[in-house]
Amino acid sequence: MQPVFDAIAASSNRLLSGFSTMVARIDDDMLHLVAFTPTDPAGDAALNASFPAPLTRFHKFDALRAGELVEVEDAECDLEQTPWVRDVARARGWRSALFCPLMRDRTAIGMICVTRREPGHFSQHQSQLLQTFADQAVIAIENVRLFNETQQALERQTASANILRVISGSPTDVLPVFDAIVGTAVRLLGCDMAFVQRCEGDTYSVAAGATPEGPVSELLMSAVHIDAQASFPSRAILDKTLVHVPDWTAVELPAHERDRHEKLGVHASLHLPLMRGDTVLGVLTLACKQARTFTDKEIALARSFCDQAMIAIENARLFRETTEALEQQTATAEILRVISESPTDVMPVFDAITGTVCRLLSVQGAYAFVRQGDGFCIASHSTGGRPDPRPATPQVYPLDADANFPSWVLVHKRMLHIPDWSAIDLPAQEQAVYERTGTRSSLTLPLLRGEQCIGALAVGGDSARRFSEKEIALMRSFADQAVIAIENVRLFNETKEALEQQTATSEVLQVISRSTFDLEPVFRTLVESAVRLCGAQTGMIFRELGGVMHLKASCGPNAEFVDYVMSHPIAPGRGAATGRAALEGRTIHIVDVEADPEYAYGGKSLERYRSIVAVP
Repeated sequence: MQPVFDAIAASSNRLLSGFSTMVARIDDDMLHLVAFTPTDPAGDAALNASFPAPLTRFHKFDALRAGELVEVEDAECDLEQTPWVRDVARARGWRSALFCPLMRDRTAIGMICVTRREPGHFSQHQSQLLQTFADQAVIAIENVRLFNETQQALERQTASANILRVISGSPTDVLPVFDAIVGTAVRLLGCDMAFVQRCEGDTYSVAAGATPEGPVSELLMSAVHIDAQASFPSRAILDKTLVHVPDWTAVELPAHERDRHEKLGVHASLHLPLMRGDTVLGVLTLACKQARTFTDKEIALARSFCDQAMIAIENARLFRETTEALEQQTATAEILRVISESPTDVMPVFDAITGTVCRLLSVQGAYAFVRQGDGFCIASHSTGGRPDPRPATPQVYPLDADANFPSWVLVHKRMLHIPDWSAIDLPAQEQAVYERTGTRSSLTLPLLRGEQCIGALAVGGDSARRFSEKEIALMRSFADQAVIAIENVRLFNETKEALEQQTATSEVLQVISRSTFDLEPVFRTLVESAVRLCGAQTGMIFRELGGVMHLKASCGPNAEFVDYVMSHPIAPGRGAATGRAALEGRTIHIVDVEADPEYAYGGKSLERYRSIVAVP
């Protein structure tokens, strides 16, 4: 508006044949000099030094504010004059003056003052002429104001459109949007620095920063602990409202802001929280190197930038969640496909589960453990999303809840979540794992079939990490799928075994029906079926004759062993499984003959079997 103010001063001075003319703007009852016609250097300097000044220093400010013209016939003789007006008159060298307010919507937005060297009265014509010119000046000022506001609105709309374009072009990454926001904020709000800060747990850090020269990475800082006593952004986060500090030198600065003041020269700032419902996700910070009060319009514009930042964050979140859901559904479908294709073998399912978990949770490794008697073994282990080779004979670890985490889960039948291994006293076995693999965090879930824990599913990471509720829920779904696979195989095997047993029984009955007077085919069929169904290496049927057991049929033993048994009938006694069954009249199960001090059948030279079941 400066050219308009300059034109008002020059034209008024010329039309009223004035000595000098000045134009002042009224803002919050303060007079601000905006234009004047020069007289001499000393007088011009004195005029500049007199502003800004409170409107109350003008002797008839109420009349001026009400839209009335105020005339001073002689500044030296008029007793109503305030010292301020008299001092200005003497410094400039005028005696008479005519003050005309600039009115907009019945509000004084400024004034024109035309002065003369001589004392005297301004004519009615001159007063009307100045009033008419003041009205035209207001129209000119309004035109400029409306043009500027329209131009600013267009710039803001264009900026918003540009930011929205970046948002639409970057649905998965918020950083380009943040860069656009801070760059636009610096340009439209005339600040020296702008930051978008993101919250993470109990800290916040700068995600994007800009100055009038463009984006700057050196403004990015490491995570700052959220503490209302330490920083202004923390106050915006904790209070969930804007924090406006127009002059940093007028307040006691927190420790973090003292550092910003010294290193970056910040003197004023505005901090607005990025809100999703009642949750603060970050802060938009605007900073200036000069003391400055942000206007309501500027704060409203800054809020619109916050809204755009939240649109970008929400877009990225929804896109990420949709992608994750699709990945999880695809993974679940793949595992179910493996389950359907592997009804007799659970190992391919375990490999699919550990590989998928490893990939979706971005962990170092994943394990599937299965219960075996009083111990457990590793059924599958994946690293980098791929199953590792399985040993021919998996190692069985004893069940000890104090020795390792899988045992604890199997015994207690509860989830075990260790976010940081280095923060606790590890069991001996896990300490060895920590030293060997660098595992820092783990999550282990039980595989439950009713009240029975049949295994566990575990993941481990090489950095301290607290698994989220979503990740734990995902692990539970994979644990459920593992149980389904185990149950499928168990039911399939049980059904198959039942069918095999029925078939074997049918075969025996058929042989019996065909061999009414011959026991040998019946015994041979019985022993062959027993060996096959029990997964044994050999089987024999004995008959009691003369108080001892004689071999009548066999399946699988070598000729040397058969010859030995034929020539050494087994008498009832503790030295052999068959002898014990005959002696006690009950089923005898010797798990390991080498560990049985009473077992003596066969002698040292004959190859002996290690485990035996004898049924009377």
